[in-house]
Formats: sequence, C-alpha cells, structure tokens
Amino acid sequence: MIVPEHAGLYVLAAALLFSLALVALGVVRVVRGALVLKRRIEAYEDLSVFKVAEITQARIAAAERRIADLPRLRARAEAALAEIDAAFKRVRLIAQSVRFVVRKVLAIF
Repeated sequence: MIVPEHAGLYVLAAALLFSLALVALGVVRVVRGALVLKRRIEAYEDLSVFKVAEITQARIAAAERRIADLPRLRARAEAALAEIDAAFKRVRLIAQSVRFVVRKVLAIF
C-alpha cells in the first residue's frame, strides 16, 4: 500500500476541521439553550409573585425606616412628658398662690 507523501498532514488537517466543526456545533447548541433559558426567565418576570415580592420588600423597607425612627420618637415623647409635668407643677403653684390670696382676702372681710 502506498501512502501519499503528506498523508499525516492531511489527516491532521481533517481532524482539525472536524474538531472545529464540533466546537462550532457545541457553541450553537449552548447559545440556543441560553436563548431558551433567557426567554423562560423573562417569562417568569411577568409573574405576579415577583410583583408581590417587590411590594413586600417596599413595605419591609418602610417598616424598617419607621423602626429606626422609634428612638427619636421616644425621646420626643419623653421631652413632651417632661414639659407636661413642668406645666402641671406650674399650674399647681399658681393654684396654691390663688388659694393663698383668696384666703387672705377673705380673712380681711
């Protein structure tokens, strides 16, 4: 049997072309699968579950902001109670003063 002079190179070139064709076929299959997956994911974005999840996350964020404001609100409430207590003491002192003056005036008559 007579083998052509560069038979090894021909076989190597054919194997290289075959492997490139297999790689191209693999890339095509992967890209096709990726496109199908992308369409499925885009279809899932339209589900109401995701909308409900977004609304819930917004509500949770609002609740967290309100919870973060609690110490400031508590300090304001304590300051308001201190002012009410001080006002009550002033009113009591005024009432005592008025009672003292009325007794003195009544004692004159």
